[in-house]
Amino acid sequence: MFERLGASRLNGLLVGDLPAEFVARHEIDVLRTDTFEVMMYSLQLGDLIHQSGARPFAETFCHSGLTATNRAFWEDDFLPYLDRMGRKTLYRAGAGRRLLIKGHFLAVATALEARYPDARFVTMLREPTQRIRSMMNYMYVQPSDLFFPPLSWDWVVERGLLMEEAYCLNEQAWLSRPEATRHTVVRFEEFVADLPGTLNRVYTDGLSMAPPETLPVVHAHRARSGYAVDKTLVELGVDVAALKERLAGPIEFQKAPGAKTR
Repeated sequence: MFERLGASRLNGLLVGDLPAEFVARHEIDVLRTDTFEVMMYSLQLGDLIHQSGARPFAETFCHSGLTATNRAFWEDDFLPYLDRMGRKTLYRAGAGRRLLIKGHFLAVATALEARYPDARFVTMLREPTQRIRSMMNYMYVQPSDLFFPPLSWDWVVERGLLMEEAYCLNEQAWLSRPEATRHTVVRFEEFVADLPGTLNRVYTDGLSMAPPETLPVVHAHRARSGYAVDKTLVELGVDVAALKERLAGPIEFQKAPGAKTR
């Protein structure tokens, strides 16, 4: 079906139903690699759960760790789903191929590590307050049911602090374990400042394979300014200094010389 419609028409149909502010913050391309678990989440009445309040959303859609509400989703639904999709994909790809999956898997990271002993994990880290700010603005412009009003900023901030602080702290704890030997950490600022060097490390360290003879040296052009919705944490009433103190841990988020933070 995708082949008959064509990529341009398929993406056009999708983008036409989404708010312009959301499209500006998300690369809408259904035929490219996207966040793997989001499709499953979107089928869990995602457009309605947004309206239920910060805490119910955080407990149900939380990807930073297991809760009483989300455990069945992650362990009973998601893990078998990933396994089936992965096996089918590798079967069609043929011998000698590897499966690359992008997503927010911290809630089941330990389970994935145990289930796939030959798997490698590559993590992109961004300075936490910058990432949380971006997430809050992104959450505010999420598509929702037409019968509901836009999300309130108070709701977005509460949800953001509940989920994203936990994610940062749990991620630091998981990556700092002595047994975390199959993990490669890439900092966002390094990726921006040195694309070929970062990709080379992802291939050699993260994937244990030789990189291609030629690697991209320039990032693909992407509009990353002039957002219609782009509030700072200060504008949202967040004590940034206190937030940074709460998130201080064994992993330091150093800015690479000359690198941009956005």
